[in-house]
Amino acid sequence: MSDGSCFSVHYIDVGQADSALIICKGEAMLIDGGNVADSQILKDYLKKLGIANLKYVIASHAHEDHVGGLSGALEQAKTSAAFSPVNMFNSKAFRNFVRLLQEQGVNLTIPEGETKLILGMSEVNIFAQTKKHKKTNNTSMMVKVIHQDNSFLFTGDIEAESERDFVEKGYNLKADVLKVSHHGSATSSSEIFLNSVNPQYAVISVGKNNSYRHPSDIVITRLDLRKIKVYRTDQQGTIIIKSDGKKVMAD
Repeated sequence: MSDGSCFSVHYIDVGQADSALIICKGEAMLIDGGNVADSQILKDYLKKLGIANLKYVIASHAHEDHVGGLSGALEQAKTSAAFSPVNMFNSKAFRNFVRLLQEQGVNLTIPEGETKLILGMSEVNIFAQTKKHKKTNNTSMMVKVIHQDNSFLFTGDIEAESERDFVEKGYNLKADVLKVSHHGSATSSSEIFLNSVNPQYAVISVGKNNSYRHPSDIVITRLDLRKIKVYRTDQQGTIIIKSDGKKVMAD
C-alpha cells in the first residue's frame, strides 16, 4: 500500500468515557484518556503498540472521564507538548495529569482560536472556545485531524450551546468521521452542528448499560436520518478506522 495508508485512529474502549489515539507515519497523539480506572488500559494499549512517545497529548476538557487515564498513558510514554482549555481544575485526576506532565518537563498549553500542528503527514487543528462557558462540558476544545482527503473531528463533551458557537465562529467543521459529543447525550449533536460536519461515519464512545442511557434515541435517530454509519464502543469494543488518504476503512 502507499505511504498514505499509514494513518489510523483508535477509539479505545474505555467504557463511559473517551479516549482516541491517532497514529500517522510513526508519530502518535492522544486525545483524552478515560477515567482514572482506565489508566492501566491506556498504559497497556500504548505498550502493545510499542508507543513510547506521544508527540501531543490533548485533554479536550477537565472532567475525569477524559483526563483520568492520561496519567497511565504518561507513565508509558513521554510527550513533548500537551494542550487543555485550562491548566488548573479542582480534581485529583486533573492534578495528577499535570504532575505527570511536570515530571516530564512539560507545561500545559491553553490554545486560543485555531492552533495548527503536524503529525506525520497529517494536519491537526485545535479549535478553542472563544466564548466563556460556565459548564465544563462546554469548555471542550475540538480537534480536527486531516489526512490528505480524509478528516476526523473530535468533540469532547460539547453541548448544543457550544456547538452553535463553533458553527457561528466559522471553523471548518466538515469531516468524514465524527466522534459524537458527550457519549451520544441528547444535549449534544444538534441539527445545526450535524449539518455543518456532515460526516459519513460516527463513533460513539459509551459504556454498556450506562446509567445515563447514552446514547440517546434522539441522537441515534438524527444520525440514521442522515444515513451516517454508526460505530459504538459499547457494542464493538475498541474501534480502529484507517485512511489511505482517499478513503476511510473501519476494522
